[in-house]
Amino acid sequence: MSRPEGDRSTEPLADALCCRYLVARFASLGAIGDDAAAASTALTWAVATHADGHHALLGAWCVPRDGDIAWPELLAELWTRGAERIEWAVVPGGAPPAATADAELTKVVHWHDASTPVPVLPPRTKRLLAKSDDVAQRLHAAMLRAARRQGGRFDSAESAFASLQRHWRRLERRLDAEHAARTARRPAGTAAASAAPGR
Repeated sequence: MSRPEGDRSTEPLADALCCRYLVARFASLGAIGDDAAAASTALTWAVATHADGHHALLGAWCVPRDGDIAWPELLAELWTRGAERIEWAVVPGGAPPAATADAELTKVVHWHDASTPVPVLPPRTKRLLAKSDDVAQRLHAAMLRAARRQGGRFDSAESAFASLQRHWRRLERRLDAEHAARTARRPAGTAAASAAPGR
C-alpha cells in the first residue's frame, strides 16, 4: 500500500484534500514489475468529484495484485490528508468485505459496485455520477495504453505513479478545454450562471 521511499514523482498525490466529495471512483490496473505475468503488485488510484462538478485525483497506491485491498489503511491516508466524507465510493466489487463498521469506513456513506447499475437518485446526483464515470474511464483507458506500450506492465512503482500523474494532467487540460467550449456555446445570460464546471 505504501509508495517507494524517496519517490519524488508521487508527491502531488499526497497534497492536502478538500473536506467532502460526492463520489470517489477507485480503479486498479495491471502489473508492476519486470514480468507482467509474475508481478504481484498492481496500481490502484481514486478519482473524485465534488458537488460543484470539479474532479480531482485523490491518490494512488501500490496494492497486492490478487489480494484484498486494505481499505481502512487506504482510507485513513485520505482522512489524514483532509478528506472528511465521501458520499459515494464506487469500487470493483462494491463494499469491502472487511467490517464496514470500522471507523475509517463509516466516513463513506454509500458503497457501490462499479459493475452494477446506478440506483435511483436525484437527477443532479445521477448526472454527476455519470460524469465521474466518464472521467474515470478516460483516465483508465490512457493508463491501459501506457501499460501496453511497455509490454503490458510498468517497470516500477515510480514509473506507474509518474505515468498516472502525467495522464491526469493531460486529462485535466482536456476537461478545461471542453468546459470552456461548452461555456462559449451558451447564451451570455446562462454562461455566468453555470454552477457545474467540466472539471
